[in-house]
Amino acid sequence: MLRSRDDQLERADRHIRELAEKLRELQDERQQLESNWNQVEERYERELQAAQKKIHQIRDRADHLEETCAILRVS
Repeated sequence: MLRSRDDQLERADRHIRELAEKLRELQDERQQLESNWNQVEERYERELQAAQKKIHQIRDRADHLEETCAILRVS
């Protein structure tokens, strides 16, 4: 009877250790995924800002060209 009880306790203890290890692995994986996601967000923000800057530059250039065309038409 005692042996059976000891075996059950040992199995339960081993199972708890396995679950704790799996939890640590999942926490590590979650941390890595969060880090990856943050890197993706940062890259997206940089690329978005660069694209917005280019759009602004193109609009400024288009405005300048329109002004130049208007001056040339008047002359």
